[in-house]
Amino acid sequence: MMTIPSLTPIAFKFHEKCCNGDHQNKDTEIYVFPQDWPNTGGGMAESGYVYGQMFVREYTVVIYSMLMDKAMVWFDGRLGYTINGLTDRFWEDLYNQEMKNRGHARYYAINDNAIFNKGEHDK
Repeated sequence: MMTIPSLTPIAFKFHEKCCNGDHQNKDTEIYVFPQDWPNTGGGMAESGYVYGQMFVREYTVVIYSMLMDKAMVWFDGRLGYTINGLTDRFWEDLYNQEMKNRGHARYYAINDNAIFNKGEHDK
């Protein structure tokens, strides 16, 4: 059974990392949707690792700051990656509710500095 992740701690972490701790920031949008993955790595899967061959459904949470033009993508309550400067590819995948996993976060990058926190697991 899937449970929707608690959005409060995710939103607080987002505001701490992206909005200089401003929890009253009104320019934030939150998107939550289930996403199916072809292996047990789910949204956190990275290239070069071996995962179990089983379909997994996890909730994806995307928090976007219009003011900062930044988004954080969370998979099953864990931070996947942060994107600075959003591309049309990002918006298309968000609209289709098919975000790339952590290992393919570069797909959304506009330059080498666009992806942050890749490889850093949520603590």
